Amino acid sequence: MAHLKPKYGGFEKADIQLTPIFEWKELKRIYGDKLSGSTILTATAGAMNRACRDVITKILKPEIKRNFNVENKYLANFARNIPRARANYLESGVVIHRKPIPIMAFTQGLKQTKEGVEVQIRKGETTTIMGAFLATPGETKKYKRGERRGQIRIEKNITQVFKRGYYAKRGFVPTTDRGGDNKSALTRLHTISPWAAGLSDVVAPQVNQYILNESCRGLIGQLDAKIKEINLPKS
Repeated sequence: MAHLKPKYGGFEKADIQLTPIFEWKELKRIYGDKLSGSTILTATAGAMNRACRDVITKILKPEIKRNFNVENKYLANFARNIPRARANYLESGVVIHRKPIPIMAFTQGLKQTKEGVEVQIRKGETTTIMGAFLATPGETKKYKRGERRGQIRIEKNITQVFKRGYYAKRGFVPTTDRGGDNKSALTRLHTISPWAAGLSDVVAPQVNQYILNESCRGLIGQLDAKIKEINLPKS
């Protein structure tokens, strides 16, 4: 069965996991007299992987685009088919990136105002980020781990949204102090992650049902095709 694992993050474990879609004994009973065991297992693994890959492009990405004004380039490789099933390991899954998307990815309605920066992150909803401003850094710098808390790599000649403050576990903490400590540095702002944007309570059941239906359909189609191939008259 397919099930969600929302507690996992990064690319370490699957957010959506698909375990074997048929009992091995049942597959052997239906196809065992026509196909070898290795052929059945290979077809099963292929159907599981294909269903997991398709759910990324046909369910998860359209859901994010339907609700958010994010540019396509920020959704490149936002989810992957990990782990991939094999004939000797019938477990497939999807992991979704949890790295927050920068505010600059949401160009719809993005503009500088006297109060801060206006942006439409969700479609039809305008948000004002008080005290933020648009700026184009003139150089690229990557801070080492542990230095300048909340700072990230700044891309050269690409306009970004900044605000004075730092990110903590509870979210962004704004500051007004212009001192030299890490917490008063200018920080590039980001927002929702692909994981949070794509796996809503509404979408999760659709994801589960799609993977189950497509993996079963794909497996039966592959096995039937193998049988037809075997039964074709040899020329």
